[in-house]
Amino acid sequence: MKNNKGFALMEILAVAVVVASIFMVIYSNFFPLKAELDNRVLYNDTEATYRAFYFKKIITKYDYKKFPYDDNNYIRVCYTDNNDISFDNTQIFTDSNDENSIKSLCKNFELDELILLKKEGFKKGNYSGKLTKYLNYVLDSLNDDYYIILKLKSGTYAALSLSSESIY
Repeated sequence: MKNNKGFALMEILAVAVVVASIFMVIYSNFFPLKAELDNRVLYNDTEATYRAFYFKKIITKYDYKKFPYDDNNYIRVCYTDNNDISFDNTQIFTDSNDENSIKSLCKNFELDELILLKKEGFKKGNYSGKLTKYLNYVLDSLNDDYYIILKLKSGTYAALSLSSESIY
């Protein structure tokens, strides 16, 4: 009479295949989730979104659909250069109080760049580093036509729809 103790080679291979399959499923789902988490940490955090809302309140007083968008359907409204606020398009704001409010918000909110974006016809990839990655993220995940985009000195970003009434 034979004494068969332990696992046969086939049993060990079957268990190894099942364990490998489980790890493959976990591995394939982990990295997209990590990328989404990274996007949520850097992009559209709560503080940056509320800051964008204050800029949106000023900009939506105007007919932003008729603003002078460039060939890429993009306007860099203002940016910070050596702690000095500069405007690329001064013809946007007809009320000097609004321009002063924007300057004040830029300083108080530590804004690096304020951008208006028209989604239709926007050409991806013409911008630097993380901004390009963020714009691609915005265009792939949001569904409205016009956006206000903030880039803060802390390296975080926020995007709000100009055409929607909600904060998001």
